Amino acid sequence: MPSNTLALSPVDAMDSCDSSTDKRSDASEIGNACDSKVHVFSSSSELLDKLHEKWSLVKKQPYPAMYSSVFGGIILDPAMMVIPIDDHMVHRGHGVFDTAIILDGYLYELDVHLDRFLGSASKAKISSPFPQSTLRSILIQLTVASQCKKGTLRYWLSAGPGDFLLSPAGCPTSAFYAVVIDEDFSQCKEGVKVITSTIPMKSPLFATMKNVNYLPNVLSKLEAEEQGAFASIWVDEEGYIAEGPNVNVAFVTHEKELILPVFDKILSGCTAKRLLQLAPKLVEQGLLKSVKTANLTAEEAKGAAEMMYVGSTLPLLPIIMWDDEPIGEGKVGELTMALSDLVWEDMVAGPETQRLRVPPPPPPPPPQEDPPPAAAGAAKPGLRKPVFTKVDQLKPGTNGHTLTVKVLESNPVSSQLRHARIAECLIGDETGTIVFTARNDQVDLLKAGATVILRNAKIDMFKGSMRLAVDKWGRVEVTEPADFTVKEDNNLSMIEYELVNVADE
Repeated sequence: MPSNTLALSPVDAMDSCDSSTDKRSDASEIGNACDSKVHVFSSSSELLDKLHEKWSLVKKQPYPAMYSSVFGGIILDPAMMVIPIDDHMVHRGHGVFDTAIILDGYLYELDVHLDRFLGSASKAKISSPFPQSTLRSILIQLTVASQCKKGTLRYWLSAGPGDFLLSPAGCPTSAFYAVVIDEDFSQCKEGVKVITSTIPMKSPLFATMKNVNYLPNVLSKLEAEEQGAFASIWVDEEGYIAEGPNVNVAFVTHEKELILPVFDKILSGCTAKRLLQLAPKLVEQGLLKSVKTANLTAEEAKGAAEMMYVGSTLPLLPIIMWDDEPIGEGKVGELTMALSDLVWEDMVAGPETQRLRVPPPPPPPPPQEDPPPAAAGAAKPGLRKPVFTKVDQLKPGTNGHTLTVKVLESNPVSSQLRHARIAECLIGDETGTIVFTARNDQVDLLKAGATVILRNAKIDMFKGSMRLAVDKWGRVEVTEPADFTVKEDNNLSMIEYELVNVADE
């Protein structure tokens, strides 16, 4: 009877492995002769060296600082920014989280988000290991240590590490984690397309609690991207507008009314609630007639004059198309941008009740004396030289490849992700070719005719075929033209793979 073990098997190359392996030696032999051997790390120092090697390839550290109550302090080494695998947030989803904005050296609406954070923890039956004042102090100190002036501060409360059971009774204490994410964002001024999601939305208990179970949100976002849209809109079982996958939604009617869906079945967004506080300024100026929350049917919402997403880093994102139908005149509305200006100005120069100034970091310690010189003949640790791989050696599920290849073609691919550029590039060497997925700055490097070195590349699977990619752990370098001739009749991306059950003997 087939086991639950899955292996990748190439449809076009089932016979590429040694035919003498028709008989499996025993039930413990998984896969086939093409399987690579899994490395066993002999020590923690070897593993840490490997992690440091990967992070050394990253041009800019995206996570300048992390806090862990498990470690009991702030971590600046990205290789150590980890959480235990037996943490119940990891394997049971028993955790909650929230986010605050770092902008121009200020934390925006930290206290409001912390209040919601602890409210979510209460609903999830997670007790904080610290009082709210201590959590606040930790987050401020973490932001100071990060020296980040613009980004996001994300933090989690977990039932904690302890075991792999369902109940957290075996967890000695809950855990608090936080990380500073260095990211650029700006006021959104271009409109996007959305769809109505067919993914079932969360029940009110879970929708009103900011918990780590975001699988419905992820599937809703993917569903939209697959249809060429930016994101989606959830409509509840009664036919009323709910929210987006990780943002609230708002409408301006033809009568100049600003309407947000009521928060009884959805997350009460902090930015959405702040918008409701600021928008009456436009009523005073005669630009809006009224501001309110109300139930809106999908038909009523699609008939609005303007529509927008509302979220922390946007702060408002204009929506101009919904299910391939224009909203209003099908362009960014003036009132949408007026509302966006109100919130953005509040983020940049709002009152002290909304913006908390992050103190400057403490001065660096005085320089220490140089250590004594190493004894003569003492061994010095050396950097490992990369081992170069040929294209025809690439296999599904592998990574860590370094290759020198020529770029034969570069074809841009449309993307609904903001500020994202993607190109599918046919690359190769003297052994074969493969499609490389270039992203953002990589698109500029992989021009037809160029020779590049791909460091720490990995294999992704797309519709059963291999694609080569380099993520933040790797690097793409333009180098001198190679003197080999590309073998164009061996395209590895033309081989289709399928998942097959591996039967036990």
